[in-house]
Amino acid sequence: MLMHAQTGIDLDNESGTSMNPIVNEMQDIINTFEVDSLEIVHVEFDLLFADHTREIFRTLFTGYTYGVFVYGDYRIKQVGVNLYKKSNGNWVWVKSGKVDSNSSTTSVLLEPDETGDYKIELAGNEMEEGYTAGHYALYLFHN
Repeated sequence: MLMHAQTGIDLDNESGTSMNPIVNEMQDIINTFEVDSLEIVHVEFDLLFADHTREIFRTLFTGYTYGVFVYGDYRIKQVGVNLYKKSNGNWVWVKSGKVDSNSSTTSVLLEPDETGDYKIELAGNEMEEGYTAGHYALYLFHN
């Protein structure tokens, strides 16, 4: 699956707070998932800062292949994705990926070997010059 989801500053408002740059392509993205017979199970839009991470918690089930599709708006060059599984009360790293916002490809795929609680951690790995934050979109999907 290859999608280009990042949109530009031309859709933002004067204060730089509009969600339009990040949600503008939402319908096209959803249509692409559905054409590929994939089910979106979580969608999230929020701010991502260069010096903070975001965490999303989800139970993942065996028998599915999950994917994390994430991208930033015009202020975010690259989003890092870390995936952890809860084991004996601790978060254990499973795998990592990264997405350049202008290429917009799936960053992390996972086939859980057992049903369990997982944490998806997002990081603003690289921002466009002059920015320390931007909006991101995350789609969690499975087959």
